[in-house]
Amino acid sequence: MNTKKILWGLVALLVLGNIVFLVASPLKRTDPEQELRNQTEEERNQFDQLSFWQELIKSTNPEPREKVSAYDGLPIDADSEESLVTMMIDNFSLARPQHTGIRSASIVYESLVEGGITRLMLVMPYQDLEKVGPIRSARDYFVDYAEEYGGIYVHAGGSPTALERLAASERVWNMDEDDREGNNTYSFRDTAFAAPHNLFIDLFLVREFVEQSLWTPGKPLVEWCFNHDLKEEIMSHEESKTEMEYADRIEMNFSNDVFSSYFVQYRYNELTQTYDRYYRKNKPQQHIDKADGKTVSPKNMIVQIAPSFLIPDDEKERIEIQHFGTGDALFFQNGEVRKGTWSKQKSTDPTAFFEENGAPLCLNLGQTWISVLDSKALLEMSSNKNKEEIL
Repeated sequence: MNTKKILWGLVALLVLGNIVFLVASPLKRTDPEQELRNQTEEERNQFDQLSFWQELIKSTNPEPREKVSAYDGLPIDADSEESLVTMMIDNFSLARPQHTGIRSASIVYESLVEGGITRLMLVMPYQDLEKVGPIRSARDYFVDYAEEYGGIYVHAGGSPTALERLAASERVWNMDEDDREGNNTYSFRDTAFAAPHNLFIDLFLVREFVEQSLWTPGKPLVEWCFNHDLKEEIMSHEESKTEMEYADRIEMNFSNDVFSSYFVQYRYNELTQTYDRYYRKNKPQQHIDKADGKTVSPKNMIVQIAPSFLIPDDEKERIEIQHFGTGDALFFQNGEVRKGTWSKQKSTDPTAFFEENGAPLCLNLGQTWISVLDSKALLEMSSNKNKEEIL
């Protein structure tokens, strides 16, 4: 009897102990799947918090962007500041074989001068070359183009109007080789070529001379925008091929003479997405840069239509170009042609170029060639895509 009581007492204690254990620790009885879900949720919260702080740190300490030129969009030395040098280049037929440094320029202007010849103006914002040229004389409308950039303007003499403008200019430093003092040896003549088509400058020495002078140049008026993602730009054009006009051969007759060496031809190179430059209509010759032996091949081409006229009573029959106001323009990129306009209302304005819809022109990265042409009648374009004349 006593034994039974003892056994039943032990059973009662065991049952009561289990009840107390279950009541005292209900959280320890969890579902294994629930535990896994809880652990996964905790890890996700930790990841989200980490991502939040990473994004916050990134936004307050952004990665340094590659420094690029404001004039051709190409990478430049991160520690350098662009210092603009513009220079007049002799484009007479006898000077062309010794053209040196043309391909290195960020921007090139080509415009008619007297006698049916053209002259070039190079824009060099960061380039350091030991030899660029040959250098020739200034014209007043080239002075206007140079003043849009400020900085240094290198030339050898000029028309009376151009020299007057330069003497009064507060925007450009007038580096005239004809007035060069003996100690300022930034220019030299290459005796391998005949004068006057043999004057060259050393850009290293030009920049050094200006730094020593402590002169503060006028701030650039020009602001270009660029298509930074060229592949994306091309793909967007591919999607609307039927709406695009093509021009893979462009001809400009600056002097209105098909037999002249100032009849210029450009051929679009699909491999390099550039426009290879040639002279003459019959038996065209490639425009070669003597610095590297390669063909001059800009990435962007702008044709600015601006009428010209003879200056009354000018003994050398110099011309003036109507480059103030507004006018038509054509833009060539990636083998395509688009119509647009240009505008320059006063001397303190830059020449602005606009698409047909009014948006500002944006450039591909690389050299831009601006051809100032008297009339659309002097321009012809054709395309191998449609085998027909576009304009």
